[in-house]
Amino acid sequence: MAASRFAIGTTNIIQYIAEDGLTFQTFDIDAPDAGRTLDGKMHRARVATKTKILVRFRPLTGSELTTIRNLMTGQTFSVKYYDPAGSQVNKTMYKGDESYQARFIYDSTHGDYHYYEVHLIEV
Repeated sequence: MAASRFAIGTTNIIQYIAEDGLTFQTFDIDAPDAGRTLDGKMHRARVATKTKILVRFRPLTGSELTTIRNLMTGQTFSVKYYDPAGSQVNKTMYKGDESYQARFIYDSTHGDYHYYEVHLIEV
């Protein structure tokens, strides 16, 4: 189940997120001189660890989709959530790839846009 709070800026958007719609990933940033040498040994030089979150949304109406997308128009923005380890986190992130499928049957009960998802990436 998704966390009870997931906010972009000061707007809690958890009501728009699909059940099990948050996928968290962490990745390392290495210095330019990190990598494998000719003898096959890996030489790490981690300079930072960053977070990427794939957010999948429930079916949305056009106005809901616009509301959510407008929260991410800045180059960067604040994202607040409970991380999988159970602590409150506040990170500066930017919007990565996004995708959605438009429906041609407009029914506000079921939403106009299905499968909207966006990658939020820590600065």
